[in-house]
Amino acid sequence: MRNPAFNFMLRRSGPYDGEVVLDKNRVYILPTNIGLLFCLLLIILLLGSVNYGKSLGFVLVFLLVGVGNVAMFATWRNLAGLKLRAGGSSPVFSGENASFTVQLENRDQLTRYSIAISQEGQEH
Repeated sequence: MRNPAFNFMLRRSGPYDGEVVLDKNRVYILPTNIGLLFCLLLIILLLGSVNYGKSLGFVLVFLLVGVGNVAMFATWRNLAGLKLRAGGSSPVFSGENASFTVQLENRDQLTRYSIAISQEGQEH
């Protein structure tokens, strides 16, 4: 008999044939280098505000933390609920470049902004 947690992990691992719905448990927001730099800046500002007792420094730090949290939530909300479906691909020989199509379907009435698929920095 398998552990239920193990069955949960098997269901979430790919590869998937057909379609995948990005529900609330499948959307992960990871920090980029700029996001890590932003966090470092906030920590330095917080330490400076604590050290010198500057109230406006605290206001600025907590305002920027709030703006960052709202931006992450808006990003998560923009992606949650999309349906990804693998499209067709043309046959290729060994050594040739293969192209794959991905179809995104909006299942909700929510308007989605600035969604793009990129590979190695180039949008497709």
